[in-house]
Amino acid sequence: MNGIIATLSHELERRGLDLTKTFRVGKYNEYFNNDKCLKLNTSFSKYGDNSLAVLVGNTKAIWKPFVSSYVTQYENEKNPLDKYVFDSVHSVLDESFPKHKVYFSHEMQSENKPVVAIQRAAHISKLAFYDDQCTFLSIHKKYGPWIALRCVIVFELEYIDEIEGESFCNPCGEDTKNLISCAMREAFDNAHDWRMWLKMRDVCGKDFLQEYRYSVNQIEYHYTKNKLLIN
Repeated sequence: MNGIIATLSHELERRGLDLTKTFRVGKYNEYFNNDKCLKLNTSFSKYGDNSLAVLVGNTKAIWKPFVSSYVTQYENEKNPLDKYVFDSVHSVLDESFPKHKVYFSHEMQSENKPVVAIQRAAHISKLAFYDDQCTFLSIHKKYGPWIALRCVIVFELEYIDEIEGESFCNPCGEDTKNLISCAMREAFDNAHDWRMWLKMRDVCGKDFLQEYRYSVNQIEYHYTKNKLLIN
């Protein structure tokens, strides 16, 4: 398993998908069975509880390779970044990886329901803490809120338990949490202004290094999907 994950992570990182974390399918299915909110999402029930799942995401590292390929490959796509992620993941997996299925965060079932509870998956894998009480952001212990969650890959392989790491909690400090609550109320009062949501994210990110913050163009594209920003 370790060799497969190392190769997968390396190849994805080359394409800007620089965050990967393994977890046991059974952990996700437990959430699915116990949390009524997750009944809107697909479970991985057709896989055994000991099957291997890999959460894939990115930091700001995805922007440069995406922009480089945009004009030649994705300019005419409705959602070019989603298509870039789709192509990148499958181009890696086509390189002789074991049988698998990919659940992308941007894909929907009927009735506009997501195919995977991606933030829950990130939380149970301990890739990022899901703040479902206030910001509803996934917060990484190093990169803060400046990450995106792209897909879960389920392999028909047995998951080998990893040693449990340190305790898992919200990486934002208590003072920051109070500021976030104020920024969140302001964002809801101005729900149609993406800058208010950015302000809330910036407050959440103040405990983390500014070098991890997305570029100006990447930030605005994240909120507006304006293709003129892809440069």
